[in-house]
Amino acid sequence: MSGAARFWWRWLGATAFLLGVVMGVLALNGSTWHFWPLVLLVAFTTAVLALVNVGTVNESPDWTVDSVQALGPAGQDSRLGMYARAISGHLDARVADHTLRDRLADLADRRLRQRHGLALADPAALRLLGEEAFGVLTGPPRRLSRDEIQRCVRRIEEL
Repeated sequence: MSGAARFWWRWLGATAFLLGVVMGVLALNGSTWHFWPLVLLVAFTTAVLALVNVGTVNESPDWTVDSVQALGPAGQDSRLGMYARAISGHLDARVADHTLRDRLADLADRRLRQRHGLALADPAALRLLGEEAFGVLTGPPRRLSRDEIQRCVRRIEEL
């Protein structure tokens, strides 16, 4: 049971107890009283006391911040983790997704620019990458096997 539910059940119990006490005291004195107005008066009184209690009890909010858990082991390159998740997602997907192709194409494009001064769109990139890798990186998205992914990555590394 949550804390709020527990609080209101205790309030209801205290209200019933206080109503019983007030009715007992009035019965012992031989006073005449009306039931429903008495119930409303006791309920109102306990509600006001409950609200005062809620407003004055110092339950400060919890300001602790949960740290983000690393997706990979400590010291692992975040880009490596990103590529590992993209490959895993691609292999687990039921339909062809462009995410892995786009990430590998971006990696190949950066590698071509750094090492050869070429972009992936340049015709000379076909010669450097080979037909299979170039087709995977520039063609429409399709499901790749582990071997195709491995050959593309190896080809990009060899640039």
